[in-house]
Amino acid sequence: MSERGVLYPVVLRVPAEAATLSRPERVRYLSELARKALRQSAVKSGLSLGPLDKDPAGAPIPSCGVFWSLAHKPGYAAGIAARSPVGIDIETVRPVKEGMYRKVAEAAEWALGREDRLITFFRFWTAKEAVLKTGGRGLADLSACRVTAVPDAVRLSVAYRGRIWEVRQHRFGDHMVALAGGEAGVEWVLPSCPASVSSLTPF
Repeated sequence: MSERGVLYPVVLRVPAEAATLSRPERVRYLSELARKALRQSAVKSGLSLGPLDKDPAGAPIPSCGVFWSLAHKPGYAAGIAARSPVGIDIETVRPVKEGMYRKVAEAAEWALGREDRLITFFRFWTAKEAVLKTGGRGLADLSACRVTAVPDAVRLSVAYRGRIWEVRQHRFGDHMVALAGGEAGVEWVLPSCPASVSSLTPF
C-alpha cells in the first residue's frame, strides 16, 4: 500500500513499432497505453478503478470515487489516479510560432520565468492544460488560467476560477510532463522499457 496522499503519475514509452499502425489504430493504441499507465498508477496508490466513462463533453467521470486523467503524445502516454481531482499533460518540447506565446500567457506571467524561453513556454502550457483537466475543461478556458509563481524548476502555481493550483513538473529528454492536484508529494513513475504493441488490445 502506498503512502496516503502521495500521487503516482505513470509515464509509459510508446514502442517504435506503433509508428507502423494506421492513424486510427495508432490513436486507439495510444489511448489504451494511457489507460495502462492509469491502471498502474491506481495500483501504486492502492485505488480500485471501475468503468472509465466520460461525460458528454468528454471529461472523465470519477470511477468508483477515483479521479483520473490521461495524456498521450506520439512518443509517450501518461495516466494518474487519485482520491481528489487531478490533471496530467505531456508535451514534446519543440519550436513554436511567436503567436503561441501570446496565446499561452501574458507579459506579467512571462516575467516570472527563470529558464530558457522555450522551456518556460512548455512549462506554462503543460501546467495550464493539466489544471484545466482537473475540471474537465478544454483549452477554450485557457485564458482563465494565470501562472502566479515559479518557485523552482519543478513547481509552479496557477490561478484558475478562484483557486491556486500547485503544479508539479518533470522534464525528460525532449518531453515535459505536468501534474495538477493533490496536497502531498509526487513520485514520478517514468518510462524504462517500451511496452509491446501486442501486449495491449489488438486492432
